[in-house]
Amino acid sequence: MFSRRTFIRAAAGTTFASALEAQRGQPAAPLTGPVPPSIAALQPMTGLAKPFTGQEREARVEKSLRLMAQEKMVAIVLMGGATPQYFANVNLGGGERLWAFVIPSKSSPFFVTPAFEEDRAREMLAGTAYGKDPDIRVWQEDESPYLKLIEALKGRGITSGRIGVEESVKFVFADGIEHACLQSSQRHACDRRLPHDQGRA
Repeated sequence: MFSRRTFIRAAAGTTFASALEAQRGQPAAPLTGPVPPSIAALQPMTGLAKPFTGQEREARVEKSLRLMAQEKMVAIVLMGGATPQYFANVNLGGGERLWAFVIPSKSSPFFVTPAFEEDRAREMLAGTAYGKDPDIRVWQEDESPYLKLIEALKGRGITSGRIGVEESVKFVFADGIEHACLQSSQRHACDRRLPHDQGRA
């Protein structure tokens, strides 16, 4: 079995051998010898790693709702990066089409995806806290994904207030959401940030 100890020894030997070879211009045999006690004492830690549960992610959403109330936000919009994984265990990617995970202050979170990606979205959500009957709002190529997002908020009774947009969201998406607010006569102000201290570990 190729253990961590073997890997460290092999890596150290290979690095040193490569350096000698570069200096002398000829191949050098890997060094062998006793492993330092601090390395020899290392124990496998893989058994300590445990996946986050759906309950833990739901608790994160609950905490975000409390922080949203403090910051007077009515919703937060999350897209690519690690944040959707932190809250929902999904990787939305960072393409040119809007994929969003939206946490409203009222009712449950929902997703906004292109219509042709709906099946993949459901596959990604399977096994997560939102896998059972997920609320996925799809948009066709001739529709505005931003209006779909605003309409979903309106359906939850949210017609005004500040929408938090994660700072890593591309400007084109944040700008599209803001224009959709104006186009739909919703009284929203888009705030390009999240509630401070999300409570990440």
